[in-house]
Amino acid sequence: MKLSRFLTDENIDPQIVVWLRQTGCNVKDIKEEKLSGLTDKVILDIATTESRVVLTHDSDFGKIVFTDYTLQTGIIFLRPGHINAQTHLTSLKAIFDSGPELIFPFILVAENSGDKIKIRIRNF
Repeated sequence: MKLSRFLTDENIDPQIVVWLRQTGCNVKDIKEEKLSGLTDKVILDIATTESRVVLTHDSDFGKIVFTDYTLQTGIIFLRPGHINAQTHLTSLKAIFDSGPELIFPFILVAENSGDKIKIRIRNF
């Protein structure tokens, strides 16, 4: 599956939204849509309804999926969270360049330690 449709959580920097769109992705941004404050479950429901991958720094999404939510799409966690956009852009470029085999539903974690980016994928 090619990554092309995203729902970006309110914690995702606008520079990342711009970059994704420049690469040809269809991006729905929570902030732009004035949907900030929605619960993570509602965001997952929107992503499922619209066949979008959630892009976030928020580990609560994983907790929800592992405890009481049936994931239908995908989640990409950018780690560490809440740092400069350039670090996350580097992580996203690594994800796109690696062309991972993604099958819905999945959780992908991209952990950027500065000198390397570790990508882990879990399919459900």
